[in-house]
Amino acid sequence: MLKLVQIILKIWFHLPQKLRFILVGGWNTAFGYGLFVILYYYFSLSLSKTIILLLAFIIGTLQNLVTYKVFVFQSKGNWALQAIKNYLIAIIFYFINLGLLFLLVDYYHISIYIAQFFITITLPVLLYIVLRYFVFLHR
Repeated sequence: MLKLVQIILKIWFHLPQKLRFILVGGWNTAFGYGLFVILYYYFSLSLSKTIILLLAFIIGTLQNLVTYKVFVFQSKGNWALQAIKNYLIAIIFYFINLGLLFLLVDYYHISIYIAQFFITITLPVLLYIVLRYFVFLHR
């Protein structure tokens, strides 16, 4: 079993970084959207969409940090510093996401599930650039 994992990892890390980002990003996108949907479904009567989105971002950002650091950028840098940078970026993305969510839901009256899905699939390109050149910068 260990040998199989080693073979899979060897193949994985021979893939181009952008392809690994797309694959891991796909997983992270599904995870983040699924987390938002679950939280909204169970807590929308007692929590605002702002708080639900914040909870999803906090949990999702930690998961993103680990998967991007280990499986995409193979960064050996300082975990704490990268986590701080990652959460700073997440704060910016949170407010972009929140603004778009309010615009689509409250102004255009789009279902919150569809609106968040649309937002979730449009932000990854900008995220790649920020992560690659700011969070996991190779020196």
